[in-house]
Amino acid sequence: MKCISLAMLCGLSGTQLAYSQCEVQELVATLPDSMMGRGAALQGDVAAIGGATSVHVFERAGLVWSEVIELASPLPNPQSFGRRLAIDGDWIAVGSPGAGPNGGPFDQGRVFLFERQAGSWVASQHFGASASYENLRFGESLDMDGDRLIVGVGADAGVERAYVFENSGGTWMEMAVLEGPADDAQFLASDVQVSGDKALLSTRGDGVLRGAGWLFEFSQGEWSSASKLSVPGTTLDSDFVHASALDGDEAILTSLQQGAWLFDLSGGQNSNYCMGGLNSQGTAAAITFEGSVSILQNEFELVATGLIQHKPGLFFFGTAATQQALGNGYLCATGSVQRLSPAQLADGSASARRWIDFTGAAGGSIQPGGTAYFQYWYRDPAAGGAAFNLSDGLALVFCP
Repeated sequence: MKCISLAMLCGLSGTQLAYSQCEVQELVATLPDSMMGRGAALQGDVAAIGGATSVHVFERAGLVWSEVIELASPLPNPQSFGRRLAIDGDWIAVGSPGAGPNGGPFDQGRVFLFERQAGSWVASQHFGASASYENLRFGESLDMDGDRLIVGVGADAGVERAYVFENSGGTWMEMAVLEGPADDAQFLASDVQVSGDKALLSTRGDGVLRGAGWLFEFSQGEWSSASKLSVPGTTLDSDFVHASALDGDEAILTSLQQGAWLFDLSGGQNSNYCMGGLNSQGTAAAITFEGSVSILQNEFELVATGLIQHKPGLFFFGTAATQQALGNGYLCATGSVQRLSPAQLADGSASARRWIDFTGAAGGSIQPGGTAYFQYWYRDPAAGGAAFNLSDGLALVFCP
C-alpha cells in the first residue's frame, strides 16, 4: 500500500463553502421519462442519464446540450438498467444490477457496454460475473478509466470481491477478481473506483463492522493484495464509507456523520512479505495496520490476526527485512529491533492491536521517509516444538 496522510476536508464537515455557479441548461429527454435521473455520468461533452428502462445520452455542441440517443437494454427484463453509469472516451458502461442471466429476473446483474462508432453510440457487448451468486447484483457500482473497468456487487450479496475488465481491440474481458483478506468479513466492495493502476473498493459501517476503503495496485502484471484505508475513531454505526473518490495518488472517503478524509497515496510501496508459520489452530498469523502512516497525523495502529486466543504476544519492528527460521515460524524483521512493550493477550477473536505514538519512546525512532519492518511474536504451547510462533512481516514507508 502507498504512503497515506490523513486530513479533514473543511466544508464536508459542517463548514459551508461558496461557489460561483450558473445553471446552463436543463437536460430534458426527447420522450418523457418519469424515472430520468436514476443514474448519471459525465465526461467532457458527453453526459449519460439513467431513466426507467433506458439511458439518455446527451452531447454538447458549443454551449447547447442535446439528446443524441436513448440506449436500451438488448435483453428483456431490463431491471435497474442505467442505475449505475460510467463514461470514458468512446465508451459508456451501464450497470443493471437487477438483471438476470439472458434477461431473467434473478438479481444477478449485468453490465452493458456501448461504443461510439462514426459518431453514433451502438451496443457492443454485455456480461455478468464469471461466477454467479444469488442476489449478487453485479453492476451495483462501477467505474472506468481508459481501457479498464471495475465492477462491484450489492451489499447483500455476501461476496467479498469486485471484478476488473480490460479492453483489448474493442472486446472487454475479465482480467482479475479483487478479493479482501480471508479473515476480514468487512470486505464487501459496495463502492468501486479506478484510476490508472489503482483501484479503491469500499464498504459502509453497519453497527457491527466498521466501514473502510481497500486499496489495490496493479504492478508487474498482477493486482496487489488489499491494503486497508480506515480512520481510527470512526464508530461502528457510522456510514463511513458513505462515498469514495480516487484520482491518481489521492483518495477521499466520506461519512455523513463524521466528515471526509483525504488520503495521500504517493509514498513508497508498503507490503506484506516473508511468511507466518502454521500454528496449532492450522492458521498462519498475519499482520496489517489501520489508520495513517503519516507521522504528523499520529493515527497508526498495528493489527495481528490468526493468533491463539488469550495467549500472550508482542509486536516489534526492525530496520531490515529477513526470513530465517525461528521457533515454529520465521523471523521477518531484523537489524536494530525494538519491542513494543508491554506484551498483550490475544482476544477472543484471536487478534491483537497496538497503537503506536510517534511522539513517544516506542514510535519516536520511526522517521518520515523511513521504512520499518513489523512483526508479531506469540505463544502457542499446544503446537509443541518451541511453543511460540510469528506472523508474516509488514514493510511500511512512513510519510511526514
